[in-house]
Amino acid sequence: MATAQTLIDRSLRLIGALASGESPTTAESNDALITLNGLVSAWLSDKDMTVTTLVAYATLATSQSLGEGYENALVYNLAVIIAPEYEKPPNQEIDRLAAEFVAKIRRADASTIVAGTGTNIITKALRLAGALRISEAPTTKQLEYGLSTLNDMIGTWLANRDMGIVTLVAYASAATVQSLPSGYENALVYNLAVELAPQYGAPASPDVLSTAASSLTYIRRAAAPSIAQTAQKIVNKALRMIGHLRPDEISTATESAYALDSLNTMISSWQTEKLVVYAFVDTAFTLSASDGSYTVGPAGNFALTPRPTKIEKCFVRASNIDYPVELVDFAKWMSIPDKTSESDIPIYAYYEPTLTTGTLLLWPIPNAAHSLHIITWTTMGEFSALSTAISLPPGYERALTYNLAIEIASDYGKEPSDSVAEIARESKATIKRMNTRPILAQTELGYLLQGTKSDIYSGGYVA
Repeated sequence: MATAQTLIDRSLRLIGALASGESPTTAESNDALITLNGLVSAWLSDKDMTVTTLVAYATLATSQSLGEGYENALVYNLAVIIAPEYEKPPNQEIDRLAAEFVAKIRRADASTIVAGTGTNIITKALRLAGALRISEAPTTKQLEYGLSTLNDMIGTWLANRDMGIVTLVAYASAATVQSLPSGYENALVYNLAVELAPQYGAPASPDVLSTAASSLTYIRRAAAPSIAQTAQKIVNKALRMIGHLRPDEISTATESAYALDSLNTMISSWQTEKLVVYAFVDTAFTLSASDGSYTVGPAGNFALTPRPTKIEKCFVRASNIDYPVELVDFAKWMSIPDKTSESDIPIYAYYEPTLTTGTLLLWPIPNAAHSLHIITWTTMGEFSALSTAISLPPGYERALTYNLAIEIASDYGKEPSDSVAEIARESKATIKRMNTRPILAQTELGYLLQGTKSDIYSGGYVA
């Protein structure tokens, strides 16, 4: 390792201030040491020596381990600086070599930047912003500022719904490496260049601005299509319909959770509408002798999930014969004077859809363990999570999406377009028409008036 004195001696000989075998005076050496340390300080502040550790020389006897090419660069550049002090004319060859040696160590420093690190991204961005030459590496201060700006930008992207599928995190340090999908590093580099450029005295060039925008659009589009057929898809589509999200964006966790709550509230309301019911289910349960009261629901005597909002019909099957049981309203049920009487087959049933389990009452109380069949509505279940998979009859997803858009629009200060409102109405009407079941008209009038004739003119009956 060469000492400061050795470097100074070589520089003085290059400019002809020392003959071969001569040594400088103490004053000359001390003056040259000051100039040498000034050169080192200038290099460090000029972004060129950040990878190889280079420090000032404390004394003439100080030596330090230098990277390849550093000793020649110091000797020749020191020679260029001190030549005028010794009234030596400029030497083009020395000047050329001095510049060449500096360029070599700059390139050597730059090549040691590890690909995929925060340093790599920041360095590329600084070069695009015109703050570094292609052969230069950033200073410690530039890395610190660039890392802060990079992490701020990533935070903004995450808050702005653009990186919701691929996990992108802040860089803990400039040396941090994270695995990025195709296109992400390019987007980070160019958009960071746009952020940094004004700080170094000039706006980003049109080419950099254009590439920054197009690279960001690419990763947005790459993220959006990966959403599966889940409740999340309905939520995102609804938010796009009201103009809260762009087509290539996804909702934040908070927005998604809020919209899921609104979606489930809407589904809960639809569960009370018979024409939204897409099927009836026949479920059989075994009655207990001398028991006329049964709970209905996930944890009830009759385990049904979800708890039915309404029982459409019920019947008792005994010896392979079905006996209809009439579902009555509260007034009819209360009119039964003796609710404790028993019989083989019940006649009436009353259902009270209490929470969280409903209650089914039978009269007369059955005294045999027959099979009771309950016909219930098959409604859409609520989504337990955003990741819940969608399995719906044709037309239901469209109706849910457009009607959810109507439900949440006012919460975001939006007014749904006429087309969205119309499709919401039409799509729900479509599934109602699909679920319409013909009602057969019945009358007992013919039986009651058997053997009589009517007079259309008088409005009465004739024998």
